[in-house]
Amino acid sequence: SDYYTIIPAQVRTDKHLLPLDKLIFGEVFALARRNGFCWAQNSFFADIYGVRPETVSRSLKKLEDACYI
Repeated sequence: SDYYTIIPAQVRTDKHLLPLDKLIFGEVFALARRNGFCWAQNSFFADIYGVRPETVSRSLKKLEDACYI
């Protein structure tokens, strides 16, 4: 695709986040930067990373709880 992800050091080095959480942060950030908002549903991220939508939900909740999104 024609976009890239940026994962800030604060997120990248957060020991409470799993690698998938960090990748999803990067995707959300990239889509928001590209479109002005993140339009994707959990199934979009699940398809990209080969996980269940519920797994994406947990990652997003962790990112929200940590005030990253």
